[in-house]
Amino acid sequence: MIASRSFGVSTAQKELWLAQKFMPDLPNHSLVVSDVRGAVDVPAMEATLRRVLDETEVLRVGFREDADGLRQVVSDTV
Repeated sequence: MIASRSFGVSTAQKELWLAQKFMPDLPNHSLVVSDVRGAVDVPAMEATLRRVLDETEVLRVGFREDADGLRQVVSDTV
């Protein structure tokens, strides 16, 4: 069954997914490090990051393989 918030995958995405499946210990993500100097308003930072996740679906996409094949599925935000 195809989820309502799912999409087909491109050839490149399928190849990356297969590579990850064969080498699960190899990281497949981007890492961003920010050097913040000074006091941090934790509630404001948390609210900002939640808003970014709410507005940027690509950060919440995962893969699912089922009877319909490989699909990209967008996770809901919390």
